[in-house]
Amino acid sequence: MRILFAGRYNDGDTFTGPEKVAKRIFSSASEEYDTAFVSYFFDGRKYGIIKKIFGKETLDSDESGKVFRFGLISVLIYALRFKPDIIHIITYERFAVILFLYKFFRKVKFVYNVHGIAVYENSINQNAQSGIKKRDSFCEKMYFKYSDVLVFLSEISKQTARKFYDFNDSKVVIIPNGIDKEFHEAGRNRKERNENILKIVFIGDLNKSEKGFNELISALSKLEFRTELYAVSNNKPDNDISGKIEKNDNVIFYLINKMDTERYAEFLMDKDVYVSASSYEQFSIAAVESMAAGLVPVVSSETGMSSYINNGINGFVYVNEEELTGILKKLNSDRQTVSTISENAKLIYDELNIDNVFRKYKELYK
Repeated sequence: MRILFAGRYNDGDTFTGPEKVAKRIFSSASEEYDTAFVSYFFDGRKYGIIKKIFGKETLDSDESGKVFRFGLISVLIYALRFKPDIIHIITYERFAVILFLYKFFRKVKFVYNVHGIAVYENSINQNAQSGIKKRDSFCEKMYFKYSDVLVFLSEISKQTARKFYDFNDSKVVIIPNGIDKEFHEAGRNRKERNENILKIVFIGDLNKSEKGFNELISALSKLEFRTELYAVSNNKPDNDISGKIEKNDNVIFYLINKMDTERYAEFLMDKDVYVSASSYEQFSIAAVESMAAGLVPVVSSETGMSSYINNGINGFVYVNEEELTGILKKLNSDRQTVSTISENAKLIYDELNIDNVFRKYKELYK
């Protein structure tokens, strides 16, 4: 069987959630199938129009499979030569829409991973240009309409998509994101802390309202005990949020740059709580990674992976800021609860390790 993956290929060590999923699934598939990964010349400042249409580069960053960067015409020509049985659009990128022309030449099965809903994200992004919105709307509509399989990360993700697109449940599969073994090792090597300060981790763009960082700061401001907040992000909070932090003597704030998987897993080993305060989160791979590492997950009801949390047993799901504040108070006052939930949270790895998750993809490829 031949599988052609299409999307954004990150040849570095620091990933977004979709990039990590793409690389892990591609790597696993390459051990069992004849595979190739095609990406695009995304940077318009670096690549000209000729490159974006006819260009071709070979990336040598993955030894287990063939990885290429193509222009629009070149990617279709390559598909015709490679003759895939399956085309897996594993991250949303507009260039991949041209691959649907392959259906006119050969029988093929299209699989599309729905990591997010572009039209919704553009609607809440005040900086999104109208031209980009139109192109995203067209391409995403094509993916939903003409893909044979739609892979959603969670039921929440599927319900969000239903607000914008009409699709048949018969082609829907829900497959969560998988957890790397480094986080399991971090959980196994975790040591009990004697400190009284509650250490909280948050990941995401600090200035995107849907990520809920402002709401988290507001909840922390109501606590009467000391907390350490570690925000893992490559951007600084805006002045308004910074002011709230500086005026709060109980919150010790650390801004941490994103890290590679190994360093991030080690970073989590002495932290207590992971908070996802998002109002729009299709899954949150960071939340399940933190669980495997032994952190107590405290996630909003809009976080897709919340379906894996048994409230009060292996984490907490909250619906408003008042509940978030109450949960953090409880965790600070009862460290035995933190320890017990930590042990239960680690068990998520048994279900969502990358090997188990890939088995679900293998079922799609049959």
